Amino acid sequence: MARIEPLSTEESPDRLGNEVDHIERERGSPLNNCFKKMARRPDILRPFLDLTTAVMHKPSEVPKALKWMAAHVASNASGCRYCTAHTARHSAARGEVSQEKLEAIWVCRTSANFSAAERAALELALAAGSAPAAVTDGHFVELRRHFTDDKIVEIIASLRCSAGLTAGTILC
Repeated sequence: MARIEPLSTEESPDRLGNEVDHIERERGSPLNNCFKKMARRPDILRPFLDLTTAVMHKPSEVPKALKWMAAHVASNASGCRYCTAHTARHSAARGEVSQEKLEAIWVCRTSANFSAAERAALELALAAGSAPAAVTDGHFVELRRHFTDDKIVEIIASLRCSAGLTAGTILC
């Protein structure tokens, strides 16, 4: 049983104007129920959606596949099964990450499917998802071998987008 019912499609426009349709068209998929629940407070929902759209859906210098894989690893490490399933489904459904890579992600340290840059980002995601204090200066030394500081900020933001969905999970 849902703790809070999501707003129906008919109710959402009253709360969000035409934004739900616009966001769904931009993303190419319906909003998750957690967002439809948060639509009860549009002033809270909009920043969540804006962050997720800016980091995960807009073109950037960091490949979307890497951001989705990092979000997936961080979600799993933090124990959020909802976000883990969401990031896996979303990345596979959009063709961002191959099924082969998703299946090998937990052995990325030794898998030939991953580049050194991807390994560095996924190691950071694992540490950050496990406990933010587990992130070390060593993670940043390795990241800087492959990414600029601007790109590192974007990778870290992808972890936050995944963690932000946890608020929606609590509502479910």
